[in-house]
Amino acid sequence: MNSRFLSLFRRSALLALLPLLAIAARAQTVTISFGAGTLYDGSGTMVPAGALVLLVADTNQDDFAAFTAGSSLAVGSYLNGDDQILGRAFTDSDATVAASFASIPLASNPSPGAFTALTTGDRLALVWFPQLDASTLFLSNGDAYGLFSSLSTTADGDPWTVPGAGGTIMINFLTLSVGGEHPETDGHAPLAAIPEPATFTLGLGGIVLLGAALRRFSRQRSAAR
Repeated sequence: MNSRFLSLFRRSALLALLPLLAIAARAQTVTISFGAGTLYDGSGTMVPAGALVLLVADTNQDDFAAFTAGSSLAVGSYLNGDDQILGRAFTDSDATVAASFASIPLASNPSPGAFTALTTGDRLALVWFPQLDASTLFLSNGDAYGLFSSLSTTADGDPWTVPGAGGTIMINFLTLSVGGEHPETDGHAPLAAIPEPATFTLGLGGIVLLGAALRRFSRQRSAAR
């Protein structure tokens, strides 16, 4: 068998495999749709139209932690160590939102664009930012946000966990004002992004130094009396 024939054979075999690889990749994705409303800021005022809403997964299955300032708000990014953004949407004029994200790639997906930490069973959450919109690329220290994640398997649509490969789910977070079961206060945004760890540590160091300086000043004043 000559080298030219081998080359043609290998190329033909690869071309024959491509459709199978594409099918395998599609099989290792999920589709998640959601509806939410009414959403508010921390004071109970409805969020404006165009406010940023994220679908987020807890990829380490250790519950959702405080989000870190400086985090990218792009799909696929992490809002801290392991809470990953799966999709972005924006509120309507009545402070509600609905969106559907098809073909979200699981970690088992062979394609280069797979979410390498996303697996079946990871908890899901909706996160809304009353003061952020499509133009915001990164979280800043103090940015307010609200977060909702349901533990119910019936009250809020399908279970709020990543389905198995090829699965499709619909999840809902609806307050009483739009026919749901949740009080309006559940739709408030009482949380805020925290500084990056290095910045936070530096801040603590400054507090310690300030405390030491104040103690020295106090001793000096006492000695002078």
